[in-house]
Amino acid sequence: MTLGLRPEHLPVTARNTLERAAAGKLAALCALMRIHPIRPPDSTHGWIHGATRDQGARRLTSLPLVTVMAKNLPHPGEPKRPRSTAVKPTPVPVTPTKPQIEPAAGLAGLGALRAALKGDAERRERERAAAAQAQREASADADLFRREIGAVAPLVVPPRVPPARTPPSPVPAQTKLDEEAVLHEAISDEFDPEVLLETDETLSYCRPGISQEVVRKLRRGAWIVQAQLDLHGMRREEAREALAEFIRESVKRGLRCLRVIHGKGLGSIGKEPVLKGKVRAWLVQKNEVIAFCQARAHDGGAGAVLVLLQPGAQAPHTKP
Repeated sequence: MTLGLRPEHLPVTARNTLERAAAGKLAALCALMRIHPIRPPDSTHGWIHGATRDQGARRLTSLPLVTVMAKNLPHPGEPKRPRSTAVKPTPVPVTPTKPQIEPAAGLAGLGALRAALKGDAERRERERAAAAQAQREASADADLFRREIGAVAPLVVPPRVPPARTPPSPVPAQTKLDEEAVLHEAISDEFDPEVLLETDETLSYCRPGISQEVVRKLRRGAWIVQAQLDLHGMRREEAREALAEFIRESVKRGLRCLRVIHGKGLGSIGKEPVLKGKVRAWLVQKNEVIAFCQARAHDGGAGAVLVLLQPGAQAPHTKP
């Protein structure tokens, strides 16, 4: 609301009062009432005097043209604030724990409350009685079981004794060394097998008393090869020990036909087989061997030998 006040519209007493108030209390009054001076377009001093422009001889008044603003309205110079869209809170459903009584029911609602409280008390009493009954029945069952069983005595459990640990059998180290020594001495490098070998290209052998037909059957594959030993890459001493151990284990297992691969000597110096003659010399000295011959082409040819052991032969036992 805008109100323009002019001096001629006021009595002399009121005008003098306003002039005195404007001198000292105008600032406080403006701050209290939120009064803002305004400047009209045709004013050169910013104040409205009590006469027209041509009446400049008259005394200028100090009363300004003011704008009275209501306290609940914003300042004209302040920017407009956006309206806040208030969201109504969603009511949370409340589960009533006690019977709800309408306020308008008055004294009539007390009867419903009394009935609800009485029902709760009766329900708790029934639950308490049911629990007591179940406990009595359980006690009765336990008493009946004890009466039927009668007096009992705990079992006497003997103390548990852990089983004695059986020590492993001692390894006959000396016996093993003696057997290896006998095998080593039983096969000599100085033996010449040519005196016993058949003078043919296959260099076959059969022990005295064994028919040559056994050698021919062995060469034709009448016996299936049951085990073999490969001596490739071994030195002479290693090959001799390996061959002796191989024959001994084969005799223990009851095998008859063996194959020993000694190689053709293609990788040796001079391209001559080193172990070929040694293997035949070692085999001749073994009593368990009754015959041997050069293997067929598909069994190794000149690089292998087929060995036939005596049936039911037993490995020699040596005493320490």
